[in-house]
Amino acid sequence: MNALLTTIFPYFCILSLAAIAIIFTERAGIINLGVNGVMVFGATTYMIFAHIIAPGSGPQQSPWLNIVLYGFAAIGGILFSMLHGFISIKLKGNQIISGIALNILAPAFTLIVLYLFGEANSMPYNVGRLELGNSANNEVISFFSLKMFVTILAIIISFVLLSFTKWGLRFKSVGENPQAADSAGINVDSIKWKAIIISGVLAGLAGAIYISEFSSGSAFKSQVTVEGLGFLAIAIVLISRWKTLLSSLISILFAILFALGQQATNLFSNGSSIQPILMMLPYLLTLVIMILFSKPVAKFLTKLIKKMAKTSEAPKALGQPYDKSKR
Repeated sequence: MNALLTTIFPYFCILSLAAIAIIFTERAGIINLGVNGVMVFGATTYMIFAHIIAPGSGPQQSPWLNIVLYGFAAIGGILFSMLHGFISIKLKGNQIISGIALNILAPAFTLIVLYLFGEANSMPYNVGRLELGNSANNEVISFFSLKMFVTILAIIISFVLLSFTKWGLRFKSVGENPQAADSAGINVDSIKWKAIIISGVLAGLAGAIYISEFSSGSAFKSQVTVEGLGFLAIAIVLISRWKTLLSSLISILFAILFALGQQATNLFSNGSSIQPILMMLPYLLTLVIMILFSKPVAKFLTKLIKKMAKTSEAPKALGQPYDKSKR
């Protein structure tokens, strides 16, 4: 059970941060399909600087170094995300194609870096995780960690800013009607660039958490797509209807599904045989959600629910005493 919980924690952090990154950009009216690529670039930035500062052949460095490395990952996320901003805001390009391009470019860049500058196609580093206890030993107290602190702080700040401040209202107004926002004196492009930068920070941090928890400089080559967690974050945002707190709650569900797949061999007697099925569940659930949230299906379900509601109404004379004189 402890192993399951300690696996849930990092997945929750990654998915929550990626989902909030998408919410910020899409609240400002920018479609963000490239969040997975930004996560990969953030993870790559973390790996490069960790390899330089604390090479794998050297002694293990202080876990507090993660604060610096998280900062580098956030900067990497900003720089890569700004490519999407340049195409979407400055060049008025197709935002969907731009996002897809980021998702293709980031893994390719990572593989080139590993090949040209790595040691035998790897960049090993030696930095411990900043947490109480040790998640590698499945200690639940590892919940109290840098990744959880960053995630909870991001959730609270994002919720407050988007829900209760004039600044957050401007984000929503730009996403809803940029022409009206512009006529009200709001700098639309400025808001969009702020959304891109915030999104880059959060997605970069999500990538840093992924590589520090589930990979390393020597194993990242086989996990360069970060398991497609950025795409799952898109589904989470759709389900949550662009609400910060709800997206974090739904992230817990996906985190549990991922953790079950990861720990299947430890939790079930036939774990090795059902593990592929459990690992597939988050992606299968995503497909089901995308189908249910498509316009034709949503329209059909709405009509069906209304029809069922009419046929299930209580009898109109229920509870009324019969009076023969009343006709």
